[in-house]
Amino acid sequence: MRALVLALLTQAGFCFVTLPIKYVAREQSIGVYEPQTSKFLKTISYERELVLEAEVGPQKTNTEFLVDFWGYSNTLTSQNECGKSCTSDHMGQSLNLGDVQVEDVPFTTLSLQNHLRFGPSEARRHEPLMVEKMNIVQLLKYQKKIKRALASFLFPKDDLSVGELVLGGIDHSKHRGALRKVPFSKPEEHLGSDKGNMIVVALDEILLNGKQLAKGGYDMMLSTSQISRLPQKFVTAIARHFGGVYDETVNSFYFGSSIVDTDETLTFSINGANIIVPVRELVTQNGQERYLLSITHDVNENVGILGMDILKHAYLVIDYDNSEIGLATAFRPLQEPLEVQELAYCDPSTSDTGHNDSVLKGYSLVNHCIEEDEVITAEDDQSVEVIAVGVTECSD
Repeated sequence: MRALVLALLTQAGFCFVTLPIKYVAREQSIGVYEPQTSKFLKTISYERELVLEAEVGPQKTNTEFLVDFWGYSNTLTSQNECGKSCTSDHMGQSLNLGDVQVEDVPFTTLSLQNHLRFGPSEARRHEPLMVEKMNIVQLLKYQKKIKRALASFLFPKDDLSVGELVLGGIDHSKHRGALRKVPFSKPEEHLGSDKGNMIVVALDEILLNGKQLAKGGYDMMLSTSQISRLPQKFVTAIARHFGGVYDETVNSFYFGSSIVDTDETLTFSINGANIIVPVRELVTQNGQERYLLSITHDVNENVGILGMDILKHAYLVIDYDNSEIGLATAFRPLQEPLEVQELAYCDPSTSDTGHNDSVLKGYSLVNHCIEEDEVITAEDDQSVEVIAVGVTECSD
């Protein structure tokens, strides 16, 4: 099955690469949030940041990146220009690096094009995976610093001195779902050429704990540089369920502290593909015992935004040539799959039968089962979970 997926993506125009991060330079604590009056704030006060070193640019300049694997927005910051004083943005409103630059080119998350997904790389099945050959996610897992692979990076194919943080949030080790094919619109059809390479998909409905909360076809732009903006009826339906109180002065709904501890989930249905998001991970604090959701209802030009706060809970592969994406949720609610289940999971209702019962013949991004890869346990060799590599578009 792994070979099937690799052949599929290669044929679809993707190549497989490894980000040249060298090692974890050091680990440091982030600032403590004040006041610590809730379970939510006490939880995030224990987060840490890792400083990674990479060789970037034509001259292979050593550059340190500050990567926050636990924070709300999973941010990346270069430390070359500002030393140890750099801090990452945990509010989730933007992933831009501001004045910090690498090779005189600022990192930004304006576009999703030409992306490199940064995750555990493919390892040969019958060879031991040595520490010196691990990529950064494998190494961090081996060192027991992280359990989830939350970082993605973008390096456009023509200039490696330009980089971007893209998507995060997928727990690669638990990804067993099938990629669903989702068509997207050309951005100029909706937003004009000034919007760059943004892509637009259709949001069909929102489910709360599996039950329909709001329905209606709305155009949504994918963006990793903004928080999500939904049609007002969607935001209002969510707010009513959780007892939100509307405040005209700030044009937002406020919530009580109970929303911090909720186990409820929102499911965003996009042309039949779902992104499952824990509600508590959309919560931010605004004042003593006043909470709000990152999602707002300020929709511009009748086009909403699926931002980083939602997209970090999805596994996304983009096929620009055919104007479609492969999408699967990264969050598994309530409980983990039983160990007795088969290694590969596929929803029978989404089986690909349109190409003589062979995904190899179709080379489509639709509904391909992802096999759970082998795990080398700590009792055996080294504790590393191996999955398919990240992908970026190949150069001509």
